Amino acid sequence: MQCSICRGYDYRGRFCRTCGNDKDNAAHTGAPGIASLIAAYEALSYPRFDGNAAIPHFVQCLQYESSFPPVVRLVALFEYAMSFTRRPDYATLSKSLSDEELMEFIAVLHKAKGVYLGLPADIKQASVVREYESLIPGNLNEAVRIVRTRGLDVSRSLALHLRR
Repeated sequence: MQCSICRGYDYRGRFCRTCGNDKDNAAHTGAPGIASLIAAYEALSYPRFDGNAAIPHFVQCLQYESSFPPVVRLVALFEYAMSFTRRPDYATLSKSLSDEELMEFIAVLHKAKGVYLGLPADIKQASVVREYESLIPGNLNEAVRIVRTRGLDVSRSLALHLRR
């Protein structure tokens, strides 16, 4: 079965491995924000793998993220954050991202963590979703560590980003 969002075929049980689409309750491709989400995944797919091209599509689609199915929402937020690391000029999180990008990275991962924590227990047990239990905090902790080494106030900057 081909996923209607990422066009992949890699389902692990109910959920698409790439985008989190639920084959039992798939996201409607005509729903607000989904066309932009599809474009973001096209930019991230082989051979393009272009985070720079994906970022504006994620920004557009995430205006509607609260209406997305919960796992699609979780994965979209995480993939948006990770798009900052999927650019041709990327070296490492500490060297490649500006202060502003790091704060956006942290804010989005913080939001994804909240979505993950709000998922029902049975969905958290799905293999696709279980991965995020460690992926989100691991990336979040590393970004916070980098921000602190730069002498920035994480909590103040995070509060400013979350208000947007």
